[in-house]
Order: sequence, then structure tokens, then C-alpha cells
Amino acid sequence: MDVKIDNKEVAHSLKPFFSGMVVRPYNFNRPETSEWWFIPSKDWPAYRHSKIFVWQTPPYSVEPGFLYLGYYVEHGISPEIPGVARKFVMDSKWSWHDFIRSAKDGTFDKVSSKISSNLKIPVWVLLKAYEFNRIPELGGDSSTPYDQFEMLLGAQQKHQVLQQPASKVLKTLNSSKSLADLSATLEANAQDLSFFWIDVLIGVHIDYDTVSANNKDARILWETALQSWLPFVK
Repeated sequence: MDVKIDNKEVAHSLKPFFSGMVVRPYNFNRPETSEWWFIPSKDWPAYRHSKIFVWQTPPYSVEPGFLYLGYYVEHGISPEIPGVARKFVMDSKWSWHDFIRSAKDGTFDKVSSKISSNLKIPVWVLLKAYEFNRIPELGGDSSTPYDQFEMLLGAQQKHQVLQQPASKVLKTLNSSKSLADLSATLEANAQDLSFFWIDVLIGVHIDYDTVSANNKDARILWETALQSWLPFVK
């Protein structure tokens, strides 16, 4: 009986396509199930950089247990908040600001639509927010967030379809109609979000049983799901 491929195998099969990038697991103690990051720098922690990620959709997702891979960016804590570790404090060098600019002008919607068309499946958007004193630490498991939000976009859809509405700090996103709309809302609510760590994941859900670690499958994933995000990984 075939054993289901794990995240470590997927990440290592994709590594040849990310020349010059650093590949790291979020949890070094559990690399098989950990989230993996493809980072454009040797910086560690690499919070300020946007990344390519490989993960498994979490238990709190609408679709738990799927291979999830795509673009990843983090929103750090405001420097105005006292007592926060320096590594978690966001400044002007963080890729979050590039994400907001590119998403607001519709570029991310176009990339998402292209990827959805390539694979004939929707693109899933997941946001998860953590309070400033409960930010998950590297080397541990990704904990249940304070608030989460999920929506999807198909190539033939002009508007995003809300899958899991937020109920707390992210609830202003529930009326978003596009990634451009979502990013504008995030920017407009920047002050209210300054106390929160936010992860944004934009990618596709794929059944593990349909993927192997061979070069052919890795190339397909690279060409159809990941390559289009590379210009935004900084």
C-alpha cells in the first residue's frame, strides 16, 4: 500500500526549482507535517520576507487535511506596542507593504485567476490573526488563531466566495469582493490591526493522494501553482 506523501517530501521535490532560495521547515521537530518555507534570504527568523509555502490545511480550515501551497506573507506588530520582541516588530522593510500595494492594484487577483485556470481548481485565501502576546514561536506547532478568515476564487468567478467568515478582529474582511478589496480593507484598518500578528496564505488545496515526490509532479506543481508567485517573493 502506498504511503501518503508528506510535506517534507513535497518541499524537497520542489527545491530544485527555487535556485538561490533557502528552504526551511517552520517546526524542525516535525518536518513531515510542518509548514515549509521557500525564502529569498538567509535571514532567520525570516518574518519580514514574503515566501512560497508548503503546508497542510489546518483543522480549523473549511477543508482540513489537504496539501496547501502558494504565496505567504506576514504582518508584524506595531513598534508602538511595548514589550514585544524585536523580531516580531514590523518596519518599512517588511514585505507586507509590497503585498498591500500589489494586491490593491489588482495584480494578485490576476495571478490567482491564472493559477486557478491552470489547475482548474479554485485558489484559497486564508488569513489568521494572533494577539501580540500569543504569537506562535518557530519550532512549535501552528496554534489555533485568535481569528481566521477563508475565501476562494475561481478563474471564472469575478468575485471571491466567502467560505469561513471572521468573527473578531478580521470581520471587516467579510464583505471583501476581491483580493484588491481585501488588501484595501486591511490598509484602512491598519490601526485596529496593529496589536495583531497576521498570516496571509494564498494558494491551492490539492489531495495528497494525487501527488508524488517525483520530478515530473514537482515540475507540474511549480509551473502551474507556484512559478507565478515568484516575482512577489522578496
